[in-house]
Amino acid sequence: MKVPFKRFATNCCLLFACIVSVSNAGSDVLDYYTMGVLPSIRGSIGNTLWVHHLPEKSGYHIAGPLAVGKDGTIYYEAGGHGWNSTEWNPIQIYAVNKSDGSLKWKSEPLMTWHKNGNTILVGDNGNVYVASGTKLYSLNPFNGSVNWKWEVPHELPDPNDSERNVNTYGELGYMVLANSNDIIIKTMGSGSYYRAMYCISSNTGSIKWYQFIPSNITHISIGKNGMIYAFSSINGTPVLTSRSPDTGGLNWSIPIESTGAGDNIAFTKNGDLVLMTRKDGMNLVRINPANQQFVWKKHIDAPRSDYKFIAPNGNIYVNNWTGWYIYNSDNGDIINSDLHISSQPFNYDARNHIIGTINDNESIMHVTDNVGNELWKTNSGVDASSIIASGNVIYFYALDKDGKDAIFALRTDAGLVHAGWPRFSHDNRNTFNFNKW
Repeated sequence: MKVPFKRFATNCCLLFACIVSVSNAGSDVLDYYTMGVLPSIRGSIGNTLWVHHLPEKSGYHIAGPLAVGKDGTIYYEAGGHGWNSTEWNPIQIYAVNKSDGSLKWKSEPLMTWHKNGNTILVGDNGNVYVASGTKLYSLNPFNGSVNWKWEVPHELPDPNDSERNVNTYGELGYMVLANSNDIIIKTMGSGSYYRAMYCISSNTGSIKWYQFIPSNITHISIGKNGMIYAFSSINGTPVLTSRSPDTGGLNWSIPIESTGAGDNIAFTKNGDLVLMTRKDGMNLVRINPANQQFVWKKHIDAPRSDYKFIAPNGNIYVNNWTGWYIYNSDNGDIINSDLHISSQPFNYDARNHIIGTINDNESIMHVTDNVGNELWKTNSGVDASSIIASGNVIYFYALDKDGKDAIFALRTDAGLVHAGWPRFSHDNRNTFNFNKW
């Protein structure tokens, strides 16, 4: 059965045109060649394997990013509000079987649906870690039950006066997985309280250490040497910091101002840092963590986003307003510019293809080679932050033909490459750790 793409409207709003649900077993699939994809990939590439629909009928919405467990289970979160926007439903985590898209389990209601950062992280032990509001949860990957729940302390001793306490109760934000499999997470919500970075034991859910930090909304990353890298400020001066994963203690800081929440700190093969900075104009820089010196610094004219990806050959991809630029990681020189590839976060796969989206009134999945030549695309409206390439399957969130939330699985010819920094969060488990896959 061949099913054409359709556009549809709900409540006077044009919704995304999406792939139509077909047989879960994958025997009755949609051949994208009939939709105008390039003849060179005619066959199974782009076929719909299955469609998983959000079980809740109303008041719940899927939110990215997705995560993939070591056994291939796909995890997503959903929550939100009803049509009157007043009755909020707390988030729940859903586990989907990779073979057919059937629901494996869903967690109990957790906390608020409001998101401050990456929400789902899969640990080395398979446990699923979820930050929701002021709580961090560890979920059992087999049934979704809660292993432990940690809540941000309401008070901690004043860093300047141990005789009194200060308010530390605030919403959790970005988190990473340390080499030890412990969770490094920080508070970064609104309100008047002391922000802090916490190390939470993956085994017990207890605090191993904490360090007070200034308020900021940038990501954390773990480098090849296992150190924690984050943007911060000291005495009002914006800095890049390196911290010990064992104590949270400061190794060093250098004056660098982050460009914003999308500035993921990525790493070259030898462990040098690649990031954006506003110091002396907008620049892409490579920094040697051993001596804290710039290997090189290149000015960039108004980047469209701060996302950075590093291919297995070391080339660095940065999105400018006119297209994607490729930089040589050795000297920072531009290799190519104005590539017509995805304008959103993407996946770099093991066949040197780039899987992402382009925008043409709606978000369209777009697959190119590594220099921007189109291989194939779909008409479906896709949440770019939810795309994951795992095994030989692409998973993503979109709306179905009836405007209902769903997770789609498409056949492809390669999964995420295990080299470089191929995704915004580095890997399918969203660890932001150079050493994890």
